[in-house]
Amino acid sequence: MFWYFPLLTLHLVLVNTLVITIPDVIVLQSNTTINFVTGSNDPSQWILRNVYANGTTQIGGTLTGNGSTTFAFQVTGPHFLQALALTKGSAASQPFYTGNLFTPVDLSTTSSTTSQSGNADYNLQLLPVI
Repeated sequence: MFWYFPLLTLHLVLVNTLVITIPDVIVLQSNTTINFVTGSNDPSQWILRNVYANGTTQIGGTLTGNGSTTFAFQVTGPHFLQALALTKGSAASQPFYTGNLFTPVDLSTTSSTTSQSGNADYNLQLLPVI
């Protein structure tokens, strides 16, 4: 006798809806206002991290809810922003948000071109493996 039990599968999709908006032009070593709006599935506390092309990072503080913060980009070349969940004072190792590359304008050089950021409204969907 052969018994067959169909397995039930459940696919859970978690969508983080954090939206970070940066200005069209970002000037190197000048305060830049970064606006953010979190969604209901986003962590209640998170860290904003700026990642340079050489792999080093600059922490932009612990943030919650919706609002804005200022950030002074210090290093020339491409950058991108990430958000890391903060739980009991410890940051997650993997970001729940990663924005596209942008390059701040360096006013100290005459060959500098405009920033290539655009409005960086990006959402990252995480699909857990079950």
